[in-house]
Amino acid sequence: LEQIIQAMEERRMIIITYHPERSTEPVTYEIYVYGLSRNQNAFYIVAWSRDAGAIRHFKLNRLLKIEEISDLRFEIPADFNLADHFKNSFGVYQG
Repeated sequence: LEQIIQAMEERRMIIITYHPERSTEPVTYEIYVYGLSRNQNAFYIVAWSRDAGAIRHFKLNRLLKIEEISDLRFEIPADFNLADHFKNSFGVYQG
């Protein structure tokens, strides 16, 4: 958690190994952490996924490891607001 918060505060990309719920194998993602959220006793990383080209939610207990905190820096879009992001969601699910 400390590395995630550090990457979020410093606006640095991180590379994670994550085990998606519907996957049999772990997957590596490059993400820009926008924030953290809690839903039903679980914590989620809210991040821009370079691989998906969109904001994704990563359940913290499915995170296997942080591969690297990159020197690559980013800016959160000025129009992004974490509370607004979840305004029309069902928990962490959107769409």
